[in-house]
Amino acid sequence: MKKIFIAFAFIAWHHSTWAQPVISNGNNLPTVGYLDTLASVTSSTTLPGSGGANVTWNFGSLTPTQNGTFKMVQPSTTPFSSMFPNATHADQQVTFGGSTVYEYWKVTAGKMEMLGSYFSSTTGNNYSSNPKTHFSFPCNYGNSFTDTFQIGTNSPQTVVVTYDGWGKITTPYGTWTNVARFKRDYGGGDIEYEWYTATPYLRIVAKYRSVNTSWAFISKRGTTGVHTPSPELATIRLFPNPATQSIQIDIQSTQKLSAAKMFVVDASGKMVREIELVDNHAEIVRNDLPSGMYFISVWHEGNKIGKAQFLFH
Repeated sequence: MKKIFIAFAFIAWHHSTWAQPVISNGNNLPTVGYLDTLASVTSSTTLPGSGGANVTWNFGSLTPTQNGTFKMVQPSTTPFSSMFPNATHADQQVTFGGSTVYEYWKVTAGKMEMLGSYFSSTTGNNYSSNPKTHFSFPCNYGNSFTDTFQIGTNSPQTVVVTYDGWGKITTPYGTWTNVARFKRDYGGGDIEYEWYTATPYLRIVAKYRSVNTSWAFISKRGTTGVHTPSPELATIRLFPNPATQSIQIDIQSTQKLSAAKMFVVDASGKMVREIELVDNHAEIVRNDLPSGMYFISVWHEGNKIGKAQFLFH
């Protein structure tokens, strides 16, 4: 059985307003340093909907939980780069529980391939002997291809990838037009659906059948067509900043923030603190945090309502 990660791969397409996106190449990928928040939810009743042209998909009623970060990194700076010397791109996914997975990709003029994904030097999937083709360029609505891939010395697996729909999608984080949907059929009823949008070009929604109808989201990116972002309603005040031992956080908001949470992420994209606000106040105690820049995001009822950054000397 293949290992499922909350993975958000990236592609590029040429698009025009209210027209089906054409995936032409992999030249316009998220740049190194791109950082976003991952979220997921399990729903046994929410269906992926039909494919087709100019379709509207609405998943705005789902209530996902923010559970990690996604960051684009240079393959050479990652701990497993020697295992994937041909990788042209890599991403780092850090869960709020502290585990980290690195994904390695090879993008050429004709296709985008997944080379591997690793938690540690002994835990992960290595496709490099028979890579998993994620996209074949160029790709138009209705196109389909079959790929055979292999994890290490395991038996080869086959997937049929079909660009089966395009249109408008609403998620708990916004609404986008000109998105492309892909169906990945591994056989035996094991089917994944993925929706892609632009600016930067990456997957913002995925639906996995093989892990109990789990849905995964990039929380806020993508600005093709109409985008309705979550409101940022809070002002975050930090003092002192820079600091040496601790920082006091006061949240000034237009609403009462019951059960709000604050996440602190370091410059590498790793979540280092998860703090519940008490009366719109919190304290970050340094303890063993090294010197450097840190980034704060405040979340309330599934929405990011504020952000800030601070420096520990």
